[in-house]
Amino acid sequence: METLGQRIRSLRLKKGITQAELAKSICTGSMISQIESDKAKPSYGVLARIAEKLQVPVEDLMSNVEMNLIVLSEYKIARSMMAIGEYKNALPLLLNVQERNNGKLIPAEVLLEIGTCYLHTNQTKEAELTFKKLKEYATALGDQSILSRVSYLFGQLELKRKRYQIAEHHLMEASECFEQQRGVRDEYLLTSILTALAEVRTRTGRVREVTLTYKQLLPLFQAREDFEGLGTLYMKLAESYTVADDLEQSVECSQRAIFFFETMNSMTHKLSTQVRYAALRAEQGHAEEAIQQLTSISEELRGMRKSEEAGIAYAELAKIQFKCGKLDQAEESCQMARGLLPSIHLHQGWVLRVQAMIAKGRSQTEGSVRFLKQAAECFKLLDATVEYEETMQELSVFYSEQNNCEMALKIAREMLAFNRMTLEQRGIVL
Repeated sequence: METLGQRIRSLRLKKGITQAELAKSICTGSMISQIESDKAKPSYGVLARIAEKLQVPVEDLMSNVEMNLIVLSEYKIARSMMAIGEYKNALPLLLNVQERNNGKLIPAEVLLEIGTCYLHTNQTKEAELTFKKLKEYATALGDQSILSRVSYLFGQLELKRKRYQIAEHHLMEASECFEQQRGVRDEYLLTSILTALAEVRTRTGRVREVTLTYKQLLPLFQAREDFEGLGTLYMKLAESYTVADDLEQSVECSQRAIFFFETMNSMTHKLSTQVRYAALRAEQGHAEEAIQQLTSISEELRGMRKSEEAGIAYAELAKIQFKCGKLDQAEESCQMARGLLPSIHLHQGWVLRVQAMIAKGRSQTEGSVRFLKQAAECFKLLDATVEYEETMQELSVFYSEQNNCEMALKIAREMLAFNRMTLEQRGIVL
């Protein structure tokens, strides 16, 4: 059987060119000599350029075995890129693999990876078409594994589009298909499905269901001893209990989160959890203790150059200082938070609201209105509906107190228009 090197040499001689001429702009003449004597294996890129010079398809230079090895290699490289979030660079490799795959790889698996790349590069139309094709294929075969995965990806797509009810439908379907699978099941996929469901339910304000979903996740993280995952999960549970006004459970979950982050020696996570815990202590009437803790934590985070986390700590500190009537200290903490946080961030909106209240406390009417408007705009850009509504209501009340009924009505109309638009986007208003 003719080897790759022998095939290249035969085609080169037939074309009447030397090794140096073939190598020009590709590699060295010595490398061509080694390739022709089968002492060196060229990469696919080099091989493609050699084929171009010899004026033959690259497939003509390789046996099926060699072609399979290159396709498998490209697929593995693409998967590695996806693992580190390089979806844009992985996509062309996967499309190439799909085109040249001769059955060595399962076509549906390659298509799943392509759809995932489309999703993460915001090519939503292409992603949707890919997922529809996969769903038809998996339904026809009754393949619950692929159905579960593609339904999860459909859920992620609708979550990205902020169509939460449709997203939940797909995610519930993914969960049902997962349960119907036989043999070895991918518990990491179930973790992803439940995490996405928790996010959908959080965004639609269903606190009790969010808490139950997080509880379903606990045994999955415990089974694989994922301490960082458990810490994050308990922190989210603490936040859910806070929203539900169950401060005792929230404190308990915060303490568990701190334990797991200490186990992981993850100082940033540990300090972020302590911020939440300090804020809870303030709500339980221990404001001075919380102020001391948050002052220390915020400085420590800033020293670690964790700007966003430090900004959140300063934002929480400002809220407590304001409630304690320490307006100057609260203003200073607000300035620190605003300098550390991204311009569009949930805590940035809260800081602006604190600044509005400080200005109001100092009878600075114009400043208070300006900060409230900025806070409302920030929440609007983040699609933080509840926070936006509360801020707009506060602004409307402010104008009513100033006997400016025209502006109060205008603000109320803006708020209603935004709420209607949000509901329409979620498919709630027909």
